[in-house]
Amino acid sequence: MDHREPVDAETIWLDVKANGATFSIGSIYGHLKRMEDAGIIVKVPKTDRKALYQYISSNA
Repeated sequence: MDHREPVDAETIWLDVKANGATFSIGSIYGHLKRMEDAGIIVKVPKTDRKALYQYISSNA
């Protein structure tokens, strides 16, 4: 997964699961919210009601 492209929470969760972690989808949303609050990622609303999350580079 290219971590610079916007991605939805389910895709992140499936990637984490594929790497052997046992996080729930709720945990993923919680971590995404904390990263958004910290300014690490931005939430990009979509018309199909799924939000995408995108990393914010500190070098920008």
